[in-house]
Amino acid sequence: MLAFEGLWYIIIPAFLFVAFVIAGVWRKRPGLFVFAGFFLVVWLFMMYFYRDPARPKPRETAIVSPTDGVIDGIEQLPGGRTRLHIYLSLWDVHAIRSPATGLVRAREFTPGEFLTAGDPDSRTRNQRIDCTLDTHRGRVHYAVISGAVARRVLMPVDAGDSLLAGQRIGFIRFGSRSMVTLPAGVETALAVGDRVVGGVTVLAEANPAPPATPGQDASARTSGRGAQ
Repeated sequence: MLAFEGLWYIIIPAFLFVAFVIAGVWRKRPGLFVFAGFFLVVWLFMMYFYRDPARPKPRETAIVSPTDGVIDGIEQLPGGRTRLHIYLSLWDVHAIRSPATGLVRAREFTPGEFLTAGDPDSRTRNQRIDCTLDTHRGRVHYAVISGAVARRVLMPVDAGDSLLAGQRIGFIRFGSRSMVTLPAGVETALAVGDRVVGGVTVLAEANPAPPATPGQDASARTSGRGAQ
């Protein structure tokens, strides 16, 4: 299965390959076959890069990776939130998937630089698209960040859209990175260096927190008065 976002990137080198082969045969000029070979290599690469394999549907309570790649950073943020940084190489599948089931609260495009995706500064300085999802466990924030080669992120998602965990929502052209911030109190079992698969690898389970019993509430209020 191929990504529709790469249609012209696949058709054009294929057309040029055929054109140079025909020209080489018609004019009997072997040099034209060199150009044909170049465009054949380009076409094969584009066919590989724009692959878009079907992925199994994850559990609705799961928070999954929005992209393929390797976790190259985990931050502990104020308020008990955890942020995971994911690096994509040119050889990873570049489809973008919703990390959780929920309602898009906000979507924001931020212009910026085009540092290489491997540069830590690219996390904050590069062009990006940020989305915030309201889920049953809290807000999940995710971002897709451009790189030196990936200067185009195609993600037609807007505020008010309802998304399902693992739902395909866009595509990144060439190398880049993504980022996911988990709700407060939701932890991940993954570590830096782990490889993730978009829409498949579970970053964390976001089961609803069990409601407190009346006895627990009373105990908490009692302990709170005692501490004053």
